[in-house]
Amino acid sequence: MMSAAQTLVSRLKALQCHFTWDLGLSRSLLLRCRDNLLDIGTENGNPWLGHIYNLRGFIQYRLGFSEDAQSFFNKAKQAFCKIRSADEGPWLVVNYGNLAWLHHALGNQAKSEDYLSKVDALNKKYTSSSQTELHPEIYSEKAYTLMTFNGDINLVADYFQRAIEMQPDMVEWNSWHVLALLYASKHSRTGLEDDIFEKMRIAQEQDPENLYLAAHYLCQCAMRGESIEDEAQEALKNHPDERYLKRRAALCYYEKRFICSDSPPKKSMLNRAVSLHQEQYPVNRKWYQNSNLVTAVDGSSRASCAAQTLVSRLEALQCHFTWDLGLSRSLLFRCRDNLEDIGTKNGNPWLGHIYNLRGFIQYKLGFSGDAQSFFNKAKQAFCKIRSADEGPWLVVNYGNLAWLHHHLGDQAESEAYLSKVDALNKKYTSSSHEELHPEIYAEKAYTLLALKGDINLVADYFQRAIEMQPDMVEWNSWHVLALMYASKHSSKGLEDDIFEKMRIAKEQDPENLYLAAHYLDQRAQRGEIIEDEAQEALKNHPDERYLKRCAALCYEGRLIFSDSPPKKSMIDRAVSLHQEQYPVNRKWYQNSNLVTAVDGSSRASCAAQTLVSRLKALQCHFTWDLGLSRSLLFRCRDNLEDIGTENGNPWLGHIYNLRGFIQYKLGFSGDAQSFFNKAKQAFCKIRSADEGPWLVVNYGNLAWLHHSLGNQAESEAYLSKVDALNKKYQSPSQEELHPEIYAEKAYTLLALKGDINLVADYFQRAIEMQPDMVEWNSWHVLALMYASKHSSKGLEDDIFEKMRIAKEQDPENLYLAAHYLDQRAQRGEIIEDEARELATKVLRSPVSSYSGLKPLLRVYRKYISVDESIDLAEEALKNHPDERYLTRCADLCYEGRLIFSDSPPKKSMIDRAVSLHQEVIALYPHSSLMRKIDLAKIYTLSHDGQGKAEQIYQELLERDLELEEKQMLYNYYAKYLNFQKQDGNMSIRYHMKAAVIPQQSFFRKNSIKVLEKIRDRGRDRMCGDIREFLANLQEP
Repeated sequence: MMSAAQTLVSRLKALQCHFTWDLGLSRSLLLRCRDNLLDIGTENGNPWLGHIYNLRGFIQYRLGFSEDAQSFFNKAKQAFCKIRSADEGPWLVVNYGNLAWLHHALGNQAKSEDYLSKVDALNKKYTSSSQTELHPEIYSEKAYTLMTFNGDINLVADYFQRAIEMQPDMVEWNSWHVLALLYASKHSRTGLEDDIFEKMRIAQEQDPENLYLAAHYLCQCAMRGESIEDEAQEALKNHPDERYLKRRAALCYYEKRFICSDSPPKKSMLNRAVSLHQEQYPVNRKWYQNSNLVTAVDGSSRASCAAQTLVSRLEALQCHFTWDLGLSRSLLFRCRDNLEDIGTKNGNPWLGHIYNLRGFIQYKLGFSGDAQSFFNKAKQAFCKIRSADEGPWLVVNYGNLAWLHHHLGDQAESEAYLSKVDALNKKYTSSSHEELHPEIYAEKAYTLLALKGDINLVADYFQRAIEMQPDMVEWNSWHVLALMYASKHSSKGLEDDIFEKMRIAKEQDPENLYLAAHYLDQRAQRGEIIEDEAQEALKNHPDERYLKRCAALCYEGRLIFSDSPPKKSMIDRAVSLHQEQYPVNRKWYQNSNLVTAVDGSSRASCAAQTLVSRLKALQCHFTWDLGLSRSLLFRCRDNLEDIGTENGNPWLGHIYNLRGFIQYKLGFSGDAQSFFNKAKQAFCKIRSADEGPWLVVNYGNLAWLHHSLGNQAESEAYLSKVDALNKKYQSPSQEELHPEIYAEKAYTLLALKGDINLVADYFQRAIEMQPDMVEWNSWHVLALMYASKHSSKGLEDDIFEKMRIAKEQDPENLYLAAHYLDQRAQRGEIIEDEARELATKVLRSPVSSYSGLKPLLRVYRKYISVDESIDLAEEALKNHPDERYLTRCADLCYEGRLIFSDSPPKKSMIDRAVSLHQEVIALYPHSSLMRKIDLAKIYTLSHDGQGKAEQIYQELLERDLELEEKQMLYNYYAKYLNFQKQDGNMSIRYHMKAAVIPQQSFFRKNSIKVLEKIRDRGRDRMCGDIREFLANLQEP
C-alpha cells in the first residue's frame, strides 16, 4: 500500500501555501482585500510584489475565477525572480504550492504533480536553518498574508520575528515587523512601548524609502511631543528631490496645521500642503495612498491635491466604468444575451458600441480576458464603420481600456490609454463647452437603452447629440424610437409630432427594418390600411428586404388579430415572407409574433430556416429548463467530480455532458468545450460505436456552445449532425422522445436534485422503449426509492421487489446494493453479515461516490454501530488518503456520532470532527456553506467553542448568498440562537427572516412551523408580532 506521503492530496495538504493556511475568509473580506491589493499597485521596486500577486491569485480562485488565479500566480513567480535576481529560491515554495493546488482543482493532476516535485526540490535544496521551524521565506509570506487579511496581529508579529531571527538581513521584513508591533500596541493600554519605538527608529533609518513606515514613525515622534516640522523642512531644503523627505514635510503640515489646529488653515498653508502632496503622491500614490489630507482641506484644495493622481483621472473619464449604471447580476446576464442576439453583422452602425458594452458586462461578471477582447473589437469596429483610424468615438473605448488595465494592475497601460483620451479630447472638442461630445452622448444613450435605463434620459442624450451633429442618421432613428418607447408610459400615447419624426426618420433610414416595423405599427394604430400598399411596393421591388418586412408584418397582423381561423394560403404566404426576410435580418430584429400566430406545423416551417429556432428545438442541456442557481451549479460540479472518471461507468458520457454545461453556466466556455468533447469520446467508447442516438444531446450542446461563442458555422455543422442522427435513429414511438434522450434527461435532473417524480417518469419511458439497458433500470428504481421518502407510506412492496430484481440484474452496482440492504433492514431483516461482506467489496472498489460507501455507512450507523461506521470510514480514508470524497464520508460519520449521541462527546472525538470538517471545507471551497454550519454545530458541543461557532455564523451572515442559501442559514442561526445562546427574541427574528424569503423549501416550512408553535402557545411576548407577521406572510 502506498504511504500517505506519496499520495497527491496528502502531499498537497502538507504544503505551506495559501490553500492550506486556515485563513477563514468570507466573500466580503475577499472582495475588500482584493480592492486593497489593487490599491497597492504593481510598481517596480515593491519588495512585496510577489507576495501580492500570490495573494491576488488565491483570492481570485476563491471568488471562482481560476484563469485569473493562474495568471496572478505566474506573475508572482516572475516578480519574485526579478526582485531576488534569481530564477529559483525558497521564496517560490508558496507560489509552487499554490499552483499545485490550483491545477489539482482544475483536474490537471500531471501539472499538480509537477509543481509538487518542484516544491520538494526547493525544500531539499533550501532547508530551514532550524529543524523545528518553517523556512524564513515562508514565515514572512504567511505574516504578510495574515496582515493583509487583518488577521491575528500578534501572530503576524511572531511570524516576522521568527523569519528575522533566521534571516536578519531582510530590511523589508524588519520594517513590517515593527509596523505589526505598532498595530498590536493599539490594543494595549500602555500604548507603544519605548523598545518598539526604538525599533521603529532603527527600521526607519535602515529603510529610508519606506514612506509608510516613515509616516508612522513621524506620528509616534509627534505623540511623544517632539517638534519635527523644522527638521523636516530643513531636510527638504537640503535635499529638494528626496521623495522621502517631501513625504515627511507633507505629513508635518498635515498633522500640525490641519488636524491639530483649532483655527481654519490659511490659504498659503493649504497651498504648501497641497504642493507637497502633489509632488510625493505621483511617486508613491499606490504604495501608501491613504492620506487624511483629503478630509482636512476644503473641496477645492482636495480637488487640487488629487487631480494629478491616476484614479482621479480615471474617475473623470466618460466611459462605462464611470457611468452609474446600477447593474444587478441578473440584468448583466439578460443584457449579455440580448446583445448576443443582435449579432455582429457588418453594416450595423452600433457594432462598436455593442462590443464596448459587451466588454464592460464581461468585466462586471469577472471575465477580464473576454472584456479586453471585446474592447479591442470595439475599436476595430469603430475604425471600420467610420473609415478612420481615430476619432472622438474612441474616447469611451479608450476610457474603458484605461480602467480595465488599472484593475488588472497594468498601470503603465492604463496611463497610456489615459493619454490617448486626453489627446482625443484636445483634438476633437465638443461644439459646446457646457456639453459632452455628441459621440459620448450617443454612446451613453445607446448604453442606457440597452440596459433598460431611464428612457427619458436616453431620449435627452440622443437629442443633445443630434443638436450638435445632426447628420448621424442612426442617432436620429434611435432617438425617435426612444421617444416612442417613452410614449408607452403616457396616457396620451404617441403625439403627432413624434409620429411625424418617425416618418421622416424612416425615409432617411430605409434599411432600418426595426424602425420600419414600429412605424408601420403606429400607422395601423391610426387606422391606415397598409396591406395593399406593402404588397404593391413588394411587387415593384421584389428584392427590397425592407418592403418584404413590411408585407410580412401585414400578414402577421392579419393572422394574429383575426377572430376566424386563418386560411392555409394566408399562413403559407406569411411563412414565405418571414422565411425570406429573417435570414437577412434574423439577428438584428429577431422578435416576431408570427411564431405564436400560426399552427404548430406552420410555426415549425416558419422557424426551421433560422438558426436560433433550430437551436431552441434541440433536446439538450441548453434547452431543458433546469433552473440552476450559482450555488447549485457549484454543488453539482463537486458531486460530479466525486463520481470520478473510471472506465466502465456507463454514465460517464452523461457526466461529461453535464459538467460541460455547468462550466458554461459558470462562465468557463473553454472548459465546457473540453468536457463536451470528452463526453463524445466516452459515449463512443462505452457503446463501442462512432455514432448513435446517444450523441444527439452532446451535439446539441456543442451547437449551442459554438453559437454562444459566435462560431455560427460550427453551430450549423453540429445542427446538421443532430438532424442526421434524428433521421437515422428515430424514436420507436412517434409521440415520444428517443429513449436515449429520456435517459439523459432523467440522469441530468437526478444529478441536479430536480423533480424526482419526473426523473422516474423519464426513466420509465426510456425503459419501455429500450428495456435492455440495465443501468437505466437500476437508476429508475433508485429514483422510485428517493420519491418514496416523501410519501407517508414509505417504500411500496412493488418498488421493493423491483429493487431486488434490479440488484440481481446489476450485481456490480454497489450503490444500488447498499440502498437495497438499507431497505431490507428497514423491513426487519438481519443484514449485519451481508453489510460487512459488502463493505469488503466497497473498500476494494475504485473510489467514487457511486461506490456505495455513503449509503453503506448509513446502514452501519442505523443497524450495526456508529463506532463501526467511523472505523469503516477511517479505513477507507487510510487506504486512499488523497480522495476528498472519503474525507467527506468520514466527516459525516463523526458529525452523526456527535450530534445524535446521548452522552457527552470526548474531546478527541470533537477534535477529529473539527479537523475533518476543516479539511472538507478546504477541499470543497465553492460548496461548503452547509459544512461550515455543521462545523459551527460541532463547536457548540465544546465549552471553548461557542465563540468560534458565533464567529462562523457572523462570517456567513456577512456573505453575499443566494436566497435559498440565506433561507437555510437564517433557519439554522435561529435554532442556534434559541438553543445555544438562549436568545429567544432574536431567534424569532431570524425565523421570520427565513420565512419571508419567497422561496419554497424545507427551511421556510420549518421556520413557519416554529413561529406557529410559539404563536399557538401564547406565552412569548412577541406573540403579537408573530401573529401579525404570519397573517401578512405571502406564499412564493
